[in-house]
Amino acid sequence: MAENSGARLSYIPLFSELVRENHHKLIELETQESVTKKKIGDAVLDTAEIEFELQELQNKIDKCAIEVIVFCAMALEAYIYDFASRKLTDSYVQNHLDKLDTLSKWVVIPNLVTGKELPRDHRWFSLLRKLIQQRNSLTHHKSSSPPPKFEDAIVYLRKTEQKGKDLLNTAREAEELLDLLLVEIKKLDAEEFIWAHAYLAVKSDNP
Repeated sequence: MAENSGARLSYIPLFSELVRENHHKLIELETQESVTKKKIGDAVLDTAEIEFELQELQNKIDKCAIEVIVFCAMALEAYIYDFASRKLTDSYVQNHLDKLDTLSKWVVIPNLVTGKELPRDHRWFSLLRKLIQQRNSLTHHKSSSPPPKFEDAIVYLRKTEQKGKDLLNTAREAEELLDLLLVEIKKLDAEEFIWAHAYLAVKSDNP
C-alpha cells in the first residue's frame, strides 16, 4: 500500500498547546483554591466573601478542565487519523477505518501500520478510555432535575459531586496521557515519533 509521508496541514499542534496551556492553568487554580479554603478558619475574614471567591475559582477550574478534556480528545483523534492517512492514504482511512471509535483506532491503526500493537495493559489505555468517556459526556450533555424526595436528592447530589471529581481527575491526567503516548509511539516506531513529538509535545508560550 502506498505510503504518503509528506507534510500535511493540521490543527493538532494548536490543540495540544491548548491542552498543555489549560492544564497548567488548572493546576495553578487548584493551588489557589486550596489556599483560599484555608482562609475560612480565619475569623477576621468575611466567610461570605471567601465563599464567593471559591465559587469564582470553581467556575474557572471547571472551564479549564472542560477545555483540557475536549482539546485533548480532539488532538488525539486528529493525530491518529493523520498517522493512518500518512501511512495508508486518506482514501483508505476514510473507506475502512474512519468509522471506528477513537479507542479502537488507537488499537487498530498502529498494528495495521507497524505490525505491532500499543500495549493495552499500559496506563495510556485506561487514561484514553476515561478521556473519551468524559469528552462524550460533555459533548452530549443533558440537564437533569434533582428528585423531590430528600433521601433521593442526597444520592443525586453525591452522584453529581462524583461526576465533578471524575471530570477534574481526567483533566489532571490529560497531559500525562499525551506524554505516555509519546513514549509508547517512540518504542513502537522511532520515525513516527518525530511526527508525534511535533504534534503532541507542543508547549505553550505562556509560563
